[in-house]
Amino acid sequence: LFSYSIVSRPVTLACGHSGYKNCMETWAESTATPLCPQCRATFQKEELRINVAMDKATQDLPVKCNSQTCQWKGNYSDANDHLRHCPKVRERCPNEGRQHMAAWEEMTANACPKERIPCSGCQLSVTREKLQFHRTSLCIITTVCCID
Repeated sequence: LFSYSIVSRPVTLACGHSGYKNCMETWAESTATPLCPQCRATFQKEELRINVAMDKATQDLPVKCNSQTCQWKGNYSDANDHLRHCPKVRERCPNEGRQHMAAWEEMTANACPKERIPCSGCQLSVTREKLQFHRTSLCIITTVCCID
């Protein structure tokens, strides 16, 4: 059983050698002159072509989720659909300024301080961590309670 993050769509380089799409694209973007890892011939990201025969051969490979806490197992052809919906796969937090990785089930269970939410008064989008300050100091629509 392979972790499906290892194998992406197989591609063929102009020199005839093969690699995997994600790896070759990342390599091409990270260097001014990407080289084939086998023969050192130069290639460009735009030249990568799906290797149809290898792609068809990989579709029935048994794979498992790359999250250690997920028990999903299936065919490689179903792995991308699983990845899009798996609550246990760790991803970068989508909120501004966040650099940590978390599983979607963790992100939804905990209120992220960088999450943007609307002010109940003026509807301005404010980060959760600054909402109280906004309501008490900046919002012109928030109701102010007077003390007798």
